[in-house]
Parts: sequence; C-alpha cells; structure tokens
Amino acid sequence: MPRAALEPGTCSEEISAFPYTRTAGQGLRRAVDRKHATLYVARGVYRRPDGSYLQVKREGKSSAEAVRKVKEVLNDLTHAAAIPGDGV
Repeated sequence: MPRAALEPGTCSEEISAFPYTRTAGQGLRRAVDRKHATLYVARGVYRRPDGSYLQVKREGKSSAEAVRKVKEVLNDLTHAAAIPGDGV
C-alpha cells in the first residue's frame, strides 16, 4: 500500500540516519558499517505550503546528534509555516 502524502506545511515523522565517511576529496561516501563511520547523515522531508517538497539533510558525529539537528530544522520550518505572512 502506498504511503500517504504529507499535508502542506507538515514534515515527515520518520528521520533516517546513516553512517558515512569522508573521502580524500572531502566528499561523502556511505560507510560499510558503523565501525568505519566518521560521521552520520540524517534526512527528513518537509512539504512547503505551496506543495513542493524540501529534503532536509544534516550531519553529526553520532546518529542521535544528526537526527536531533534535522528535528530542530523541521520544527523551525513547521512553526514558521504556521505564522501567516511570514515567508520561509
């Protein structure tokens, strides 16, 4: 069964964090496991009031830190969207 679409002005409840490592060129590469990770990247989705989607991605030294950073941004976005006349 397909997932229900987000209502405008809302965000995803599920935030995923995955282990990554930096490459020599300062790019990111998905780590094989947590043992080889140097940082974690968490992702969440926010649906703007106009209906377009915004993917929010943040890095952290731990999985919990990365998820917390994404939650803070999504919280700020949803509260800013709730204020009429205030643009995001």
